Amino acid sequence: MKVKFVGTVVVLVALASGCVGHYRYESRGIVFVAENQQANAVMYWFGDDGRMWYGSRYRQTDTDIEMNVCGMTSKSFEPAGEEQSSLQLLSRSGDQQVAAPDDAGNVIRLPEPKPLRPGSECGRVAVGQAKALTDDLQPGVEPDVIILCENVQKSERYPDARLYEFQAVVRVKVKENEPPATNCPGAR
Repeated sequence: MKVKFVGTVVVLVALASGCVGHYRYESRGIVFVAENQQANAVMYWFGDDGRMWYGSRYRQTDTDIEMNVCGMTSKSFEPAGEEQSSLQLLSRSGDQQVAAPDDAGNVIRLPEPKPLRPGSECGRVAVGQAKALTDDLQPGVEPDVIILCENVQKSERYPDARLYEFQAVVRVKVKENEPPATNCPGAR
């Protein structure tokens, strides 16, 4: 009788235990680079999602959001701003702000480039017209990337300053933190 009871308890605990998976979240889009050429881009990040054994929801983001653009270095969007209120691309040495968003959410070129200190906002991720954090980027949401800067000496540092609309976020179960393919022409 004790064996049946212990066996039943073990089975119930196994069924009630939580299940958390490791996922890559990604969204793809097209950006413009030097001389108005289009390039494929993919934004991605990794996180864990599921339920704990006691039933509560578990969601943990493991990495910042990376944006890979064909022919450019990877860009990292990290929580920044007042009280970590938005995902921002931070400026580096020699960057200039050449655009700014208006109240309607449009990106407008500035009449004169404005030199920036390293660590200033150079871009952001948005959903609709609102600044976004990683928790706002659930599967099915279509994020925007807003680029505000350029670097005269290193033109390949940023895509052209403007608003880019990306496809809906998708979630893919993965075993390790392996970045997705950027689908660059000539890439293997």
